[in-house]
Amino acid sequence: CGEEFVTLALDEASVLSPPGKNEFWQTIFDKLREYLPADPSPAIPEPMGDNAAKAFGETKFPFGAHRGKRIDEVPLSYLVFVADDNAFRQQLRRYLRSPRIQREMESSHRWIDE
Repeated sequence: CGEEFVTLALDEASVLSPPGKNEFWQTIFDKLREYLPADPSPAIPEPMGDNAAKAFGETKFPFGAHRGKRIDEVPLSYLVFVADDNAFRQQLRRYLRSPRIQREMESSHRWIDE
């Protein structure tokens, strides 16, 4: 039964535009989530030891406004923001699924970096 559902869903999605596919799969995901147990809280990673933290602090930050700076030179508030970006990512996903952005995605040039 599960395999038949997946085959049917793949067939349905194959005729949709990219934004339509996103909306289709997000709808299926949201509906399935109603039947799944709640996610356990995310595991909190073990803290680094002082030596590991010192070595990591000397590495270059890979993206954003502080790209290329040593991590130990990046403001702590920015590092906390980046490390705790779950809320931002969730809002960004909601933004991308908004009707206004979906319409823009269907006819947009924003898919290509300007």
